[in-house]
Amino acid sequence: MGDKRKVTLEGEAYFEVAKDASHPFVIDAGDVEVTVLGTAFTVTAFDTAKSVIVRVREGRVQVVGRSDTLVLTAGQRARFDKQRNVLEREVAPPAEVWGERIIQFEEAPLPDVVQQLEKLFPVRITLGNAALANCKLTASFEDEPIERILQVIAETYGLTITEQAPGAYVLMGDGC
Repeated sequence: MGDKRKVTLEGEAYFEVAKDASHPFVIDAGDVEVTVLGTAFTVTAFDTAKSVIVRVREGRVQVVGRSDTLVLTAGQRARFDKQRNVLEREVAPPAEVWGERIIQFEEAPLPDVVQQLEKLFPVRITLGNAALANCKLTASFEDEPIERILQVIAETYGLTITEQAPGAYVLMGDGC
């Protein structure tokens, strides 16, 4: 096999890597080594954290802990517990952020969607009806402005958007 493309990571990074079998791409995250099999994914490996997390957006990666190996595919994630030396699969949350502005929701309750959007954008979003909390969103947005994201949400559920002040939005409608 040819030379490896290898990086050492302390912190968090989002990668999009082209498949190249003759030059595998490997991330050394201390207790965990991630071998890319052509994909987009995030590795979170802060030296002060109790775990290393690998999340796969698309494609496949192989994650090797001290004594365990997992192959992850799109939508899957794994956590290596540094104290127990255990590598295990985790259930992905309903809302995930990839890189700086790739947002993915999978059956995410609207209050979770709002919370995530408020973290990423300098906005305040209010649900105008308690029944809107029952709505669940499945959607992906890549480098979309907040106005476009809110428009998609409104169109999905037949809602109206009111901007009460700059950056302060209210979603109104019957709910789900």
